[in-house]
Amino acid sequence: MNTKGKSVLIVEDDAKIRQLVTRVEVVLRRTAQHCSKITYRGLTLKPLRGEIHCKGEPIVLTHHEFRLMYFLMRHPNQILTREQIVEELYPNQEKIVTERIVDVHIGKLREKLKYDGDSEIIETIRGMGYRFVAF
Repeated sequence: MNTKGKSVLIVEDDAKIRQLVTRVEVVLRRTAQHCSKITYRGLTLKPLRGEIHCKGEPIVLTHHEFRLMYFLMRHPNQILTREQIVEELYPNQEKIVTERIVDVHIGKLREKLKYDGDSEIIETIRGMGYRFVAF
């Protein structure tokens, strides 16, 4: 059935529905392996593999540093507060985690990701938070 140029598939049999769902899941898994990387300014992050490369060179990061970089790169050019970053890195944390831990992680990331040029790849926005500078 086709309505106004859009394809519509009607599946009435449960077995056919399960088969369709399985096929869609296979396609999504296959494309996720090829499409799930983020690249900006020579920095490439592959979340499924847990890898990050700066101009082709692998960078070794801790678990929290990797998660922080992934969070920043998913929100390019957006200011993220320390509170937002803590919530992302330490969800459902029972012990108290201060927002200053973010400053420590950012400092270590900057050391490991020493970027050529005058501009920093992670920018401090005074009184607000941090921004991943994508452009």
